[in-house]
This record gives sequence, structure tokens and C-alpha cells, in this order.
Amino acid sequence: MNFTSAILAGVVVAACGERSATPPAPTSLTPARAADPPPAATVPKPPPPAGDTDGATELANVPDQTPFALAVSNGFVYWSDRVGGGVWRVPTAGGKPQRLASGLDQPRWIVPAFGKLFVSTEDHTISIPETGGAPRVVAPERDTLALGSDGVYIANDLGRLIRVDAQGVVTEVADHLAQPLTMAVVGTTVIWTATDHGIWKLMRGQKPIRLAILPTESVILAVHGEQAYVEAFDGQDLMAVPVGGGKSSAVLPALGETSSLTVDADGIWWTSMITNSVSGSSISHPTPHVMFDHQARATGIVTDRDALYWFTWQLGVPGHGRIMRAKKPSFARASSDQ
Repeated sequence: MNFTSAILAGVVVAACGERSATPPAPTSLTPARAADPPPAATVPKPPPPAGDTDGATELANVPDQTPFALAVSNGFVYWSDRVGGGVWRVPTAGGKPQRLASGLDQPRWIVPAFGKLFVSTEDHTISIPETGGAPRVVAPERDTLALGSDGVYIANDLGRLIRVDAQGVVTEVADHLAQPLTMAVVGTTVIWTATDHGIWKLMRGQKPIRLAILPTESVILAVHGEQAYVEAFDGQDLMAVPVGGGKSSAVLPALGETSSLTVDADGIWWTSMITNSVSGSSISHPTPHVMFDHQARATGIVTDRDALYWFTWQLGVPGHGRIMRAKKPSFARASSDQ
């Protein structure tokens, strides 16, 4: 998978019967004067105070890093530094960043589970303790990861899907799937976007089902309730695809080249590297709200009950290498309480 696709998530396929495999052995990752001033609505905002931008709080300033993915778990925000080869964390309430692992080959996706962090690298998926420690190779598959109720699901770009349970047992779930781009798991049901422009579903013990086919590859994927929300990286409409089958529908108009997306009970949340912004919408009354700007190359958005987290990056752009936090806006909480 190329880097652009990774930043974000008819071929006939068949699921193989599950079978166990022995996990690999552990290894040791002047300002110009204008004749007429612009209208008040377009006057740029003053520079934000250090550590705060439009109400968003900087949890960590890591200017020498290029974060790739975020995860939040047990009071910490975790992230992978793709260029620097490290895995880090910082308390969600703020504090000093802690490096958990170093020397990894381009760490990418990160999934907390079973007191560990599962991290995909250039060559394989590893696990490390949430508090830090020696990496352990889990499996050669490493292109996209997602957490289900019974383990961490890992797929490669050749269509092989495995599951790693709490004991570290590796089980093959399926092979020869339509080439996955991004993936989510609800319980034990796997939803993924594929290079054939399809949105696919795989239920345990059944063959894969294509839920929808869209005009372009959809590399943005989030699943909540009975809907899979998908969008292409080139600014197509945000679509809702019923997980149980049915007609897809446009939820929000083209959002401006979304770089990351997540959906929870409080709303739909997304970032844009083009507008350098973080936006949101209620689910019940979909209306885009730009919540935070000045967020250089914002991406990687994740949530917990009360807050949004994302990172900014890009060498040479102010704000490179910042881990950000903001409370969810009032419209979100009001929507979820209805």
C-alpha cells in the first residue's frame, strides 16, 4: 500500500476455513498594505497562544517527529513516528511524552489491546507492552489493523486476513480477499474498503459480501452502529453504507479531501490537510462545522468519551509534530443525548 492510501480506509473472493498457526518466536521496532481592508469576516485570526489553538490544547510538541497514526486507551494517547521509528505516548490530561519503543522500521498503524500495542511496520506487525518494552514479532501481515471483540485483525495487501487473540495465538480467518485498503471490525464482522472500489463485509463462517461499489477507491472508513461511513481521499461525498445491506446514501457533501475520519455516538469527525482544519457534524442532523483551524496538515483523528485527538505534521510547516486535544463541541453532546 502506498503512503497516501495508508494515511487514511468485481473480484470474486472466498473465505477460507479458520485454522490456527503457531505464532512466530519473539524478536528484539510585512504584511502588504492593502488599499482597502478585507471584510471583517475574512480578517485572519491573530496567532494563537502557545500550547493552544482555537481552544485546542497541545498535548505534546514533537517537532522532530512525523506522526503516522494515533490511538487512545487507558488515559493515554499513543502514536507512531513513521520517520523516527518510535512509538510514544502522553497522558490525555497532558504531561511529558514517553518513548515506548525505538529503532522500528517505519511504524504505522497502532492498535491497543490486551495490555499491549499492536503496531504495523514495514515488514511485519509487532506488539509491545503499553508501558514500553521489547518488541515482539506477531505476524508478517501488516498493511491494516483493527480491533474486534475476539482479537486484533490484521490484513495484508494480498488479501490475507488473520486474527491474534489475547494469548497471542494467530488464526487465519480468510485469504484471497479483495485487496484491503482500510478495515474496521464490529464484534467479529470485518468491514473493509478495497482496490476494486468495493465496500466488503465478512461474517464468521460465511463468504465475503460486497455491500456497495463506489466511483473511486475509498480509503477513509469508519463504522458506527449499522452504518459504514466511507469517503475517497479526493473529496467525494461522505457516504453511509448499511452494514446489513441496502442502498448507500450521501450523508455530507464533499468535505474537501478528508485526511482522517472517525464516527462515534456523539458525531462524525474529520480532518483536512487542504484546509488545515478539524470539523464535525451531528449524526442526526448532518451539517458540517469547522471547529478548529490553524491545524497544519491535520490528520489521525480519534476520540474517547469527552475529547477529540489528532496530530499535525509536515516538515517545514508551522505546527509540525504536535499531538492535539479538544473537548467535543456542545452540538455533539446534545445530539448524543437525544
